Amino acid sequence: MPRGLKSRPVLSFRVYNRQFIVLSSLQAATELLDARATTYSDRPKIWMIEFAKRNLNPFDISFNHPYFKAYRTVLKNSLSTRTIQNYQSVQTEECRVLLDGLHKNPDRFADHIRSICE
Repeated sequence: MPRGLKSRPVLSFRVYNRQFIVLSSLQAATELLDARATTYSDRPKIWMIEFAKRNLNPFDISFNHPYFKAYRTVLKNSLSTRTIQNYQSVQTEECRVLLDGLHKNPDRFADHIRSICE
């Protein structure tokens, strides 16, 4: 690989009809996503959300929705590196409950997933 390519934070290339973008640093990824949040925010539906019967949730909201900016701000602040450390004990306990339920009654997989999503 040519030497100049190693130092670029954003690299774009094409393979057949598909374009690929390689982000080589966290800073480049953060800047790109912040600058183009409305472009990348409208994502396809996530099957696990529907499976867990959580059809209304802030992760699956269109950027055209009137609450989009408010949800994005709340999520960004609530899921920061520093803030999520406060949730670690809750996540550990919920994982323990889920695994215990799956171990005792694996046939009720869907019910176990739904119970931790409430």
